[in-house]
Parts: sequence; C-alpha cells; structure tokens
Amino acid sequence: MSWNGEFAGKKVVLTGACGVIGRWIAASFAREGARLCLSDMRADLLDTMARELELSAAGGLTHATRLADAASVDDLVAAASKRDIEAGLADYGKIGAFLDGGLGQQVEFDVDSFERATGRKLSVAERRQMIETQRQAMRWTFLGSGMTHPRFLEALERIDPAARRQVEGMAPTFS
Repeated sequence: MSWNGEFAGKKVVLTGACGVIGRWIAASFAREGARLCLSDMRADLLDTMARELELSAAGGLTHATRLADAASVDDLVAAASKRDIEAGLADYGKIGAFLDGGLGQQVEFDVDSFERATGRKLSVAERRQMIETQRQAMRWTFLGSGMTHPRFLEALERIDPAARRQVEGMAPTFS
C-alpha cells in the first residue's frame, strides 16, 4: 500500500494495531514515514511492534488502550494535541476512501478469478451485478461494521462528538 508520501511526517493514531490488519496498516504507514501512535490492549505485542517498526527512532509511540474503557481512551487522547486530533479525524475519511478503492480493486480481481476458475465468462450485466454485490459486502465487512461498532462510536464521542456525527453520516455508504 502506498500513499505517495501523503502521510510522511504526519502523526497517525492506529487502534487495534496488533491484529493482522492493524499490523499490515501500521507497517504501511511506517514505510511512508508517518509518526505512529499504535494503540492496542495487548501491551506486550505493542512493545514487539515498536521494536520491529523502530517507532522511537521515528518519533512514534505506543499506548495500551482498551476502547471499552473510557479512562483508557481519555489517556490516549491526552497524549495528543487538539490540532493532532482534528487532523487525524479529518484524515479518517481519506484513509477510508483509500481502503474503499483497494476493496473495489480486490473485487475486480476476485471476479476475474471466479471466471478463470469456473471457465465461465460472465455477461456484462452479470459481471456488474456481481461486482456491485461483492463490493458492498466487502465495504460492510472491512469498513462499515467498524464505523458503526458501538464501542468505536462511544470512543469517538469521547474524543469529539462532531466527529462521531460525521462518521455516522458516512457509515450508510458502506452498509
């Protein structure tokens, strides 16, 4: 994944950083030169990631956070400036759009693979319907379900109520 240097030197807060997708996203941001704040409830894994990604040398940090624990979220937010929080929330939509584009490309690859595996060439209408259906399923699975998760929304509310309303307004696109 490449953002063409768009995140070089910018601070990026990533929650759930130690999961499979979180690790991949963190590594991608690190390659882009982003200053990472990695958050996860598994402190031991955060320490390992910090070493692997050389976070301290790059000006990054880790924070053991339980998003279901309001005090833990407050501690995470306290580590960032108001300006950093606003910039992060503004970039949230950009990152979602980038990931959505990648999901769309993956669906195209999947439909091509389906045609090769079955030896069947879909009609234009069938291909369009399959792509639309699969893309919406991917959007919900990888974007919409997270955007509407009650714990995420509660955490976002604690950070910035207006941002929560903004995310809730975007979520129907992905459901």
